[in-house]
Amino acid sequence: GEDFKYVKHVFKETEKDKTLIIEESNQNLHVTTYYRMCKTSSTLQVYKEVKNITDKKLCLECVSPFTAAGTMNGNDKPNAKEKLPYLWKGHNTWCSEVGFERIDLNKEGLRAFEITKKCGKVNVSSNGTQTTSRYVPLGVLEKDNCGFFAFEIEPIGSWSYELELDMDNDCDLILSVTGKNLTDNAWYKDLQPNEVYKTEKVQLVGGKDLDEVVEQLTLFRRENKVKHKVNAYEQIIYNNFQHNTWDNPTEQMDAIHSVCAKECGADYYVIDAGWHDGRINGVSPTKAVGKWIENTDNYPSGLIKTIEKVRSLGLKFGLWMEIQSFGYFCDTPDLLDEDCFFHINGVRPVCNDRYQLDYTNEKVRKHFDVIFERIVRDYKPDYIKIDYNQSAIGNDCATGSYTEGMALHIKAYEEWFEKLQAKYPDIIFETCSSGGMRNDANTVRLSNVISVTDQGTYSNYPYIMANMPMSVLLEQSGVWNIPVNFWNNCTTDTEQVIMNSINTFYGVMHLSSKLEHLSKEHRELVIEGVKYYKKLSKVKGKAIPVMPNGFTLYGEEKVCLGFKTEDKLYISLYNMAKESRTVKQDLSKYGVKDVELVYPASADNKYEIKDGILTVTMTAKSARTFELNIK
Repeated sequence: GEDFKYVKHVFKETEKDKTLIIEESNQNLHVTTYYRMCKTSSTLQVYKEVKNITDKKLCLECVSPFTAAGTMNGNDKPNAKEKLPYLWKGHNTWCSEVGFERIDLNKEGLRAFEITKKCGKVNVSSNGTQTTSRYVPLGVLEKDNCGFFAFEIEPIGSWSYELELDMDNDCDLILSVTGKNLTDNAWYKDLQPNEVYKTEKVQLVGGKDLDEVVEQLTLFRRENKVKHKVNAYEQIIYNNFQHNTWDNPTEQMDAIHSVCAKECGADYYVIDAGWHDGRINGVSPTKAVGKWIENTDNYPSGLIKTIEKVRSLGLKFGLWMEIQSFGYFCDTPDLLDEDCFFHINGVRPVCNDRYQLDYTNEKVRKHFDVIFERIVRDYKPDYIKIDYNQSAIGNDCATGSYTEGMALHIKAYEEWFEKLQAKYPDIIFETCSSGGMRNDANTVRLSNVISVTDQGTYSNYPYIMANMPMSVLLEQSGVWNIPVNFWNNCTTDTEQVIMNSINTFYGVMHLSSKLEHLSKEHRELVIEGVKYYKKLSKVKGKAIPVMPNGFTLYGEEKVCLGFKTEDKLYISLYNMAKESRTVKQDLSKYGVKDVELVYPASADNKYEIKDGILTVTMTAKSARTFELNIK
């Protein structure tokens, strides 16, 4: 890139945004860089378009949407002895999503001395169609007196970013947000004459603290996301999966659970995995998906009878589907042609007992157009949960590497999914990927509601939900409320019921478990939580998340999370310690002036607000929700 020369620049402005467009060229390529700023947020979006201006094929190995030197240097001239900023790296593993780690770059190989010519790099990358199955495609730099600087990739499959020192310029810290590249992701792209390649988009935002960063990201995401006719966050979704039927629902169990769901205040009843395709030789129906025909063993009276029962209670109805997968155990293996599947070196790989479907093939898209037309015609669902429980590494591609083949599929699927939602605007479509294994910016932009985790233990949820606003909007974060513990013989206790409800106040409630085992007292607590959740739904769509303690680390004994409106702060305080104690939380920066404990209303905790410090006496492993007026 060193021989590129400036061509021109121009500003373009609309009612929603203003964009600086810079054009550069060399003898092979014409590069156009877009710096876009929405007027509702101080978040800057950057991406590039690269055009082949020769008469021969060129091979791209890396096109970085954003690279900058001097990152977080502040007002001081950088030098080899200056303390580098910290990097907050987001680990995102199954059932323990958004677990951010604070990394000292000086201790990670980014050291320099006067005679140093080359130093190490800090690299974060992920490969596969489950884009967040290892890390969050977002990093945050923190430096004393400089605040925070966040960068987020909108990945199209595999992605990467790295930090290193520029040894020729006084050890400037260089941040390269590359999207895909050859070294880290085995990616390359053959660019034909006059062909244009468009990179991933990158969001950049700074702030004096994480509250400022997450506020601007939230405003940006809301401005740019697909708008939906029905808002999931205004509903109570009962899903029969967690601590309940798992992948083996039956019409008898649905008859019981739908009544309990209605009694507890649910609006929707969703049958999760197992209603379809049938169980072959004991293998889960989730590994036999393909036909999407109802399972007559589990629904001998026909699925429509269960649907009629659910609707007779005043509930809306939903189904689970997995539409990028084809089960290894499907009993009609020739249902789709061979070119409808991913291949690597001509071989169809198997992942998690499933084959990966290729949405660049029109036959695949038409196949599911027909399936959805049939399901909508026959069952008239109000809700469809679309899951994805595998991670394909790539697909043979005539125009580049197998990583590029994977990216082409993802683009095609996302375009098709956006059209599907537009075709059926009255249906709520949930996006899930083994919980939060694809909680990326593209999913956020497209989805009404996102299942943010498969975590099934209520006391692990606070650590996930406290950091979740860095990845997903409040109003689309699908959160399990599991008041009855299946693993402990369908037991529960009061604090378990309370914390389960509170976890969902900052997302979309997915009520589940065997509610018929609740005592009268515990059922009333669940109902009270549902009613308070619905109160919050009136403000949640415009509220701004707050992170009073910055990033929350797994295992901390105090967790605080919430959101604010123009005049109120809604927060929940958790005592995660194994003993009763007095918990103090500094809320002074929000200008709070009085406090009320609102859930559970009957709680007898002693609490007060003084000089902005909330003090609460709390029992072991407990949570309470408060409303505070803001000055």
